[in-house]
Amino acid sequence: MKIRTWMALVLVVLATLSAGCKPAEQANAAQQDEDLGLEVRVLNYMDEGLDIVYVNGVWVGSEKRHAGGFGVAGAIGVPRKWHPGLTVEVEWQDDTLYRKDHDATYKAQVPVEPYPDGDPSSLWLAFYPGKKIRAIASRYTPLNPKFPGGLKYPEDACMADKACAAKFYPERMASSSQER
Repeated sequence: MKIRTWMALVLVVLATLSAGCKPAEQANAAQQDEDLGLEVRVLNYMDEGLDIVYVNGVWVGSEKRHAGGFGVAGAIGVPRKWHPGLTVEVEWQDDTLYRKDHDATYKAQVPVEPYPDGDPSSLWLAFYPGKKIRAIASRYTPLNPKFPGGLKYPEDACMADKACAAKFYPERMASSSQER
């Protein structure tokens, strides 16, 4: 009889403990509902490639010079409602740093630009010379006039600058002059 009593007591304690966890699980699920999962896309406006890029510890890819926006390698969560002080941690390595030290990376806290509540689907990381980065959460691509900041895709921005186009896309410059 004593074994049955102990077994019943253990089952009651286990049932009580597992029931006690449910409100915490519900609170956690509610908190997850308040976050948005965004795919991360890299826009590289620099004259050199990005060998690796991480956001909040998640690998999101690499990108050649004056390119980007099309591949998606990672995703992160952001609050459904933007708030002042919202940042992401970006860690990256460009070609210059790779030549100096294969394992070294730069790291920066990058402010996420304001976005409409619950609206974005992608986090766009725009890399510029001088280790400047913009984090733009949007449902639009740089091809859409509603894309924040009026950015173009890096290749299009380079092609609009004759010196950049001649340096990095000479074959396209030659073919466009032949078409005339």
